[in-house]
Amino acid sequence: QRKTQAKPKKRTQAERYAKTRRNIVDATVTCIDSFGFPKTTMQRVAHKADCTVGAVQHHFPSKSELLAAVLEDGFRNMSFELEHVLFVDKSLTERVALFIDHCWLHFKKPAFQANIHILLGMRAESPKALDAWMLGPLSDITLQGRKMWLKVFNDVNISEEEHMEMLYFVFSAMSG
Repeated sequence: QRKTQAKPKKRTQAERYAKTRRNIVDATVTCIDSFGFPKTTMQRVAHKADCTVGAVQHHFPSKSELLAAVLEDGFRNMSFELEHVLFVDKSLTERVALFIDHCWLHFKKPAFQANIHILLGMRAESPKALDAWMLGPLSDITLQGRKMWLKVFNDVNISEEEHMEMLYFVFSAMSG
């Protein structure tokens, strides 16, 4: 009796779409890490993601949308990691140390370095383009960052403005 090998399950359109999108975001991080932000082009990303430029543009109609996806992905990964750190019943000193240790682990990864290069590269954008970023992707990321920070340090009796200054200080100090 001959055994037949099972055919691999055909992926759905949604699964193929998600996989291609994931490959493009990962390829963008790799390109920024390898070539730097200014030399990361849609063509390089497409080549690294093993797809066409048209496929990249289908998923991300503009470079800004692609870069926003990289930023959002990086922040989502960092948030996920921090969500699994046990801050409950820790002293303030212990929570600060845990927060910084986990951020530091994340900051050393190519994805975070790509995020820093994207943010620094945005300085050359027009004021109108920066305004769109500040109201769009960066606004969402900033809001999520505030929620994450306040979840960990909500018992520290300082104003929300001072909380945000502390958060920005931590990220600025770690990113150089």
